[in-house]
Amino acid sequence: MAAPGSTPQQKAALRAFYRDQRQQISAEQALEASRAVCKRLQAADFFTKCHHIGGYVSFRNEIDIHPFLDVKRAQGCSTYLPRVGEYGRLEFVAVDDSSELVTGAFGILEPTGQPAPIEQIELFLVPALAFDLSGQRLGFGKGYYDRILHSENSSHRPIAVGIAYHWQLAEVALPFEQHDAPMDVIATDTELIYCSARLAPLNQE
Repeated sequence: MAAPGSTPQQKAALRAFYRDQRQQISAEQALEASRAVCKRLQAADFFTKCHHIGGYVSFRNEIDIHPFLDVKRAQGCSTYLPRVGEYGRLEFVAVDDSSELVTGAFGILEPTGQPAPIEQIELFLVPALAFDLSGQRLGFGKGYYDRILHSENSSHRPIAVGIAYHWQLAEVALPFEQHDAPMDVIATDTELIYCSARLAPLNQE
């Protein structure tokens, strides 16, 4: 069921607004914000017990998290990147510095190789067009991450960390539907926002 006032037209208008805002960012601004987010992630306590981390390949001025993934691999963690697989579902493939990426769906670089079991990934870094303070996410309309985070094959619920510029935090509640998966934490270039009670004791900021 949609949230009060939520319509497909409203979501489409919001997506267009935030997509346009992101396109106006300069390469220097994107790099500076990405460095700030990666630094904030490196200091976050909730990563200490996570050894299998799902990331993403930045596209069209999204926050670039690859430097953070490089750090986690150097610390002995396994990292995974997504690709669109059968039936339009995301698959995550283990990657390292030498992994080959090829152009895939929507022109986004994707890994090759065998997909990993989704249930072994303990934490996902999730891109979006916008988030609100409750952790609701305005995605790209395909529902890829909602299906992953609600996976019935998972023996536990993975931690979901939304990645965003500070201006991608909506000042009002975003429209959502019952199948939308909220974030546990949102990491921006200026702060970490804890949205889930299960991670609240780890909040040191």
